[in-house]
Amino acid sequence: MQDVANPRRLAKTIPAMPHQHTITLFRPVGQRELDLIEESAWTAFPPRLDWQPIFYPVLNEEYATFIAREWNTRDFSSDLVGYVLRFEVLKSYIADYEVHQVGSSTAREYWIPSEEVPAFNRSIVGKIEIVARFGELGIPHPERQPLISEPELNDLAAAWINHTHCYKGDQGQIPHDWAPDLLNELMYDGYPEEVWRAILAIHRLDHSPKIQQILSAGLIEELLAKYGDRFIARVEREAKLDTAFAQTLWGCVEERDVR
Repeated sequence: MQDVANPRRLAKTIPAMPHQHTITLFRPVGQRELDLIEESAWTAFPPRLDWQPIFYPVLNEEYATFIAREWNTRDFSSDLVGYVLRFEVLKSYIADYEVHQVGSSTAREYWIPSEEVPAFNRSIVGKIEIVARFGELGIPHPERQPLISEPELNDLAAAWINHTHCYKGDQGQIPHDWAPDLLNELMYDGYPEEVWRAILAIHRLDHSPKIQQILSAGLIEELLAKYGDRFIARVEREAKLDTAFAQTLWGCVEERDVR
């Protein structure tokens, strides 16, 4: 067992016994997803949110540990806590899905469309168990929700797009000056998760060459330069899922093969 686990939760988990008809998978989660799993009596993962089209179970504990330790513990929407979960899935079910490598040799995962999560849950054999926890529960912090709500995120992305479409010095930029200023503050004040959410929202709203080029050479390049260890795998995963996003990255950092 790594780190100090929650005894109340661990007492409710029973280690799954490997079986010739199952495969052992792992998943890193934050506190909120863990609470929903507990509500299912440790038998199912919760439905994806609207902005989560893919469910990502991973193939090894090392990769799950990295995400739980390095991502979840810095993510306010995870309550700054990361858990590594282990569970068994029927081989006959998971055989229909391709294994995707999204970074190092250990960064291997399955991509399950959100609408297929109920079927995935039915293929789980035994209980979902906690094998590690990282971070401390109950850390006081004013933000227990994402700093920017979904409506505010869309407004931020739209304002950044409008500002970027204007020529430098154009009076039309003035009402939207707040957007690049806010993103710059988020980037350098230690809120890269919010910047990443904004990047995806901007990409989703405007695929024009100008916006995508500036997005690549600006926000994405800055994010990878400052927080590359935390985001390179996610950037690569997004590029593999979205060919338009992969094209956006082409001019970002040539030394990284994210196409």
